[in-house]
Amino acid sequence: GSVTVRLNRDGPGGELRIEVVDDGRGLPPGHAEGLGLAGMRDRVSAVGGTLDVAPGEHGGTRGEVHVPAGGRS
Repeated sequence: GSVTVRLNRDGPGGELRIEVVDDGRGLPPGHAEGLGLAGMRDRVSAVGGTLDVAPGEHGGTRGEVHVPAGGRS
């Protein structure tokens, strides 16, 4: 399998965006968030950001983190 990681920053002082996409089996229908995702969501939230996890466009899984570039405001 493969994983693609993209890191972008929207302008000086803007938002930091991290996208991780894999080509694995993807999320099963009706999946429940496990401790791993809950822990990641807590860490991202602690710095004022958000985490979105969804099925990838072509299978696999896509995760995207948005964080204010300066951290928590």
